Amino acid sequence: MPFGSLRRVCAALVLALAAPACGASPAAPPQTGPVRLTAHVNRIQVTPGATAVATFRLENVTANTVTLNFGSSCQILPFIVKRPANQVVYPAGGGWACAQVLTSITLPPHGVTVREITVTSGAQAFDLVALPPGDYAFYARVESVEYTLESERVALQVL
Repeated sequence: MPFGSLRRVCAALVLALAAPACGASPAAPPQTGPVRLTAHVNRIQVTPGATAVATFRLENVTANTVTLNFGSSCQILPFIVKRPANQVVYPAGGGWACAQVLTSITLPPHGVTVREITVTSGAQAFDLVALPPGDYAFYARVESVEYTLESERVALQVL
């Protein structure tokens, strides 16, 4: 096996073994109640010019309709942190600017709403978040009147 391939395999193994340690912080709200917020990244590494998609799912886990009410335009808030310092790099400035309006999400029984962000290891583009090489974690928050949720953290290595 060429040295470069061996290095990528080793890096993937390290990320896979480290991923459970990137779980929600002790301060993360518990995932109890009728809704769950989960995070998934479609790959564990991004090479220069490639992309990865982080998907955040807010799911109604009951057989009843659930409505979440918000005091702003912000509903599912994705974050990217640089590891190991957990410094927020997305959104820029570390927090979201939200319009102060009343909004809501209504989920039918077992319904889902999804928010995605696409990241790249390369030049910034209109619809992509460009990240320099390093180790990152993705997560999302929902802060409705009824529930405050934080997804687990999922790891991504940008090469």
